[in-house]
Amino acid sequence: MSTITYARLAAAALVATLALWSADPAVADGKVTEQNMTQNDYNGITQIDANGGPALPSPPIPIHDLTANGKTVVNAGHGVKIVKGKDWRNMSPQDRYKFLSDFRKNAQAGTVFMIEVPSGNVWAINETTYDGLVEGGGIRPWSQSEKEALPKAVRGDASNRPEIRRSEGARFDVFSQF
Repeated sequence: MSTITYARLAAAALVATLALWSADPAVADGKVTEQNMTQNDYNGITQIDANGGPALPSPPIPIHDLTANGKTVVNAGHGVKIVKGKDWRNMSPQDRYKFLSDFRKNAQAGTVFMIEVPSGNVWAINETTYDGLVEGGGIRPWSQSEKEALPKAVRGDASNRPEIRRSEGARFDVFSQF
């Protein structure tokens, strides 16, 4: 091999290494984050299907993933995580409906459900406490304009193919540079 070929291979390796280091780790492992989430992802996380039954009296309120401080204030307000995100995302929309319907039967009056998007954690909290935490900024519900601003989908519907999710700053076409 010539010196130029070695230089090109070394440059390509360097660029590839930098791309991996600079990529968002959540994107690199296919995890859905607020930065790479699409409307398809959002809808998949929040979808609940009554399967012909009556609608939930109050479906879960989509909120942004809680920060460490947000979790502290929700716990202080006697909020309880009732489903871990991984479990919620693995449930079918019909199973989600059944779970929430069954939970509501035993919940105190005035209990609201909130679902962290994109993590999928589901919380139960008193409605008055919820309202106070929203006003105080401890909880941030998703607005309609925020949902509409999400991209519709990424190439190939990445919600089912995490290997094609990309961070905006980490896309390189190594071979076009030579």
